[in-house]
Amino acid sequence: MIATRPFHTLDDYVQVEEDSAIRHELVGGVIMAMAGGTVEHGRLSGNTITQLNIALRGTGCVVLSSDVRVGHAQGDFRAYPDATVLCGAPTYANKPAHTLTNPRFLVEVLSEGTAAYDRGAKLEGYQAIPSVEAVIFVSQEARAITVVRRAGERFETSQHGAGERFLLPGVAAALTVDSIYD
Repeated sequence: MIATRPFHTLDDYVQVEEDSAIRHELVGGVIMAMAGGTVEHGRLSGNTITQLNIALRGTGCVVLSSDVRVGHAQGDFRAYPDATVLCGAPTYANKPAHTLTNPRFLVEVLSEGTAAYDRGAKLEGYQAIPSVEAVIFVSQEARAITVVRRAGERFETSQHGAGERFLLPGVAAALTVDSIYD
């Protein structure tokens, strides 16, 4: 006999979020509790948010913390990225309220326990949001940034290491890898 995970609907997710003091994500019909991060995770997330704020000054874009939930306007994907960049006025899904549906860039700080999930099912969910131009993965293991960028109907991946910089598509802004890790 093969054990299977139960498939949860968006309504199931809304009920869990309303009844719980902790945050959850809904990816591929699976509801997952979001645990707290390590000091290193918090440092890299904070540094990335700081550098994005500096780089995006004057562009009309704002950087949002991991408290902001993103998702499809219609669909069952809901997640809390480590950082979200919004350009322009926010739009929201009906369920649950305050689910941002038009993020431009999303950031995930990878940990050993979540890297496969973040780069797998969660990335697929992010890529299905029409407004998402790039997902930025920040490694905790090395000075390494992976940018998964929308290129028409597909996505391209680029790797960036120590001493390098990477561009944020669609805005006149770039970040250096070292600024995130220093």
